[in-house]
Amino acid sequence: MRVVFMGTPDIAATCLNRILEAGYDVVGVYTQPDRPKNRGMKLAFSPVKEVALAHDLPVYQPTTFKDDSVYEELKALDPDSYAAIDIANGQRVVRALEVCLMTGKPFSSFKTSSRKSRDFEIEKIGLTRPRDVLYDRINRRVINMIDDGLVDEVRSVVQYRDLAALQTVGYKEIFDWFDYQDGLVSLDGWGPASPGDGPVTSLDRAIELIQRNTRHYAKRQLTWFRRDTQIHWIDINNDYETILHIIDGLRSDCSMQA
Repeated sequence: MRVVFMGTPDIAATCLNRILEAGYDVVGVYTQPDRPKNRGMKLAFSPVKEVALAHDLPVYQPTTFKDDSVYEELKALDPDSYAAIDIANGQRVVRALEVCLMTGKPFSSFKTSSRKSRDFEIEKIGLTRPRDVLYDRINRRVINMIDDGLVDEVRSVVQYRDLAALQTVGYKEIFDWFDYQDGLVSLDGWGPASPGDGPVTSLDRAIELIQRNTRHYAKRQLTWFRRDTQIHWIDINNDYETILHIIDGLRSDCSMQA
């Protein structure tokens, strides 16, 4: 029997503890990767991994697998996904395996369903603006977020920082600043030539990194969407009447195709 726990790491660890206390035989545990820290800090184990190690159980993690058992299980349950997925990407391997175990169906089966027939046409419209204007708005938005209490918001969820939902731009930079304030990160051994961004030694540095990382994220989003050749891009700086004229033109094209 396979059991998959959904929920926070703390809840999953509690469930695992109770199963072990009840005397069930657990052959291994899949869990999230250890959370990387800044320079000079140790890796933080997830609560699930701590329980597993305390009971001498094998632990399987994305990008840190010690054997091929995870890959072999995915290959047995879903050969198509095994052939299509970059198996060097541990996170994707585990995700595909989770779906197989939770649903009883191959992960690939959810991608091969027949296309539904619709009585309407879909037109995709993407809104864009000049890159310099977009970046300036991002920078100002970060300042507004700080003024509206982002630091206090992040401080209120420090105990949940290991959750995937908080491994995001805006949270992780301020977490890193907190770590420096608490003396968990040192400047020793770090210099301009060192890899990474280094310790976040001030709120100003955290703001700078949030702005930069948000700009990078926005650029990746635009790159991803521009692969879709069906998107009609409209410069949002156009006046309202121009935008309506473009949309009306798309409607006319749809009518002619119908």
